[in-house]
Amino acid sequence: MSAYAFFHKQFMPLSEAKIGILTHALHYGTACFEGIRGNWDSEQERFCLFRIQDHYKRMLEGCRILKINLPYSVDDLCQLTRELLERSGYREDVYIRPLAYKSSEAVGLRLHNLEDDFFIIVTTLPPYLDIDNGVRCCTSSWRRVDDTMIPPRGKICGIYVNSALAKTEA
Repeated sequence: MSAYAFFHKQFMPLSEAKIGILTHALHYGTACFEGIRGNWDSEQERFCLFRIQDHYKRMLEGCRILKINLPYSVDDLCQLTRELLERSGYREDVYIRPLAYKSSEAVGLRLHNLEDDFFIIVTTLPPYLDIDNGVRCCTSSWRRVDDTMIPPRGKICGIYVNSALAKTEA
């Protein structure tokens, strides 16, 4: 089993997929992503991908909001994901992270006149919560941003700091 990525419109070893430190999305959160569960069905020897088309439809909506132009349809993205899973050789539950982003190495607040790129990575899916040690819950003091500020429906990267703060607080 080898770790692969789909990056710069090709499949490659994950270790070769690199992004520069001046990448616009790194500085301004100008990216959108999805998190797709892939559950391995050992009887049928295949992955069951949870609502993959719905995930990619939402991702393309996030791309529209951020003015990210991807040359892929929902069906293309689903097929790329399946091919990446096949190349990676996993036979266990996985987490699939597609991410579209402003890839120009540029400083400055804008969405226009910037290059766009896209990648997909796959990793094994560890337990999200450590239930053996109990789960701590609370009502967070951090509130979700309003849709008129940054649209949460687009799964835009910069918004997810809010979720990290809330999870850390709990």
